Amino acid sequence: HTLDDIKKLGPDADSAFRLLVLQSHYRSSPNYTQKALENARNSLLELRKFAQLQHQPNLIVEWDKHGTIQKESIDELREELLGLLTDDLRTPQFLAKINQAHSQIRSDKLGSKEAFDALRGLIRFIDQSLGLKLLDEKDLTKEQKDLVALEDTLWKEAKKISGSGESYDFSKIDELKDKLASDYGIIVSNYIGQEGLIWSRYSIPGDS
Repeated sequence: HTLDDIKKLGPDADSAFRLLVLQSHYRSSPNYTQKALENARNSLLELRKFAQLQHQPNLIVEWDKHGTIQKESIDELREELLGLLTDDLRTPQFLAKINQAHSQIRSDKLGSKEAFDALRGLIRFIDQSLGLKLLDEKDLTKEQKDLVALEDTLWKEAKKISGSGESYDFSKIDELKDKLASDYGIIVSNYIGQEGLIWSRYSIPGDS
């Protein structure tokens, strides 16, 4: 591949190419096809969504101490990740562990502020280890936070009305979701009964 092929990946092409290299063990022969480059860019987007969790205290669900993830589990994950790096730079397994943890954290949430602080430390550790500029992921602006808060309010209203057996008009929520997606590239994960909204920015900063 030429440098122009890599630049086609967009404004974060250097990080996408770096991730492509990290997805294979350093002793193996990576597959540098255009498709592999595009897949690496998509994987980078997922890692950035993981990094965005550092700005989302809504992950903390303190009333549920059993179903949520505690600080000790995140500390153990960090030790596992460090072990994979010190054991012959097993970066493919390192990345697989992160993806698994990302899904679990979004699903199970965190049980305390200490767990949230540990998560933020974990994200810094991952960024320092991989050099993928994950800490460049910024928090939402005040305007964006206000829109997400409004969607949270509407979902709580929907839960209350639906719980009483009445029907709820979801058109306001749909309109708000469309605005967040089209204007800011932000999607919000929620459904009736879930505690707290978790957002994702699904484009790399600088994309057109």
